[in-house]
Amino acid sequence: REEAKGNLSFRIEGGNVFVWRDGHELVSIAATVRKTTNAAIIGIVYTPDKLRGKGYASTLVGKLTENLLAGGFTKCGLFTEADNPISNGIYRKIGYEPVGGYSDIMFA
Repeated sequence: REEAKGNLSFRIEGGNVFVWRDGHELVSIAATVRKTTNAAIIGIVYTPDKLRGKGYASTLVGKLTENLLAGGFTKCGLFTEADNPISNGIYRKIGYEPVGGYSDIMFA
């Protein structure tokens, strides 16, 4: 939990966390988790359970992608959970295509 908190704080301080609020309520969050000269990678996409299905994350990711491309990046990537057909279907609708996988491997 502390590691995640520090990671998010680092991203907030770097101006890489983007939120959508409806009034005072935070309805969705996304972050730019990695940048190279030509590409930006989006991750940490989240919408609270009670607000899912309303298009908040889809719209936030779509607008963030547009802004990153308009800001000079030639490519955008997106980290998503491979076994989540709902979010992956939504991301395909806004233009993302699956191109590879990623695994964390921990050694004790």
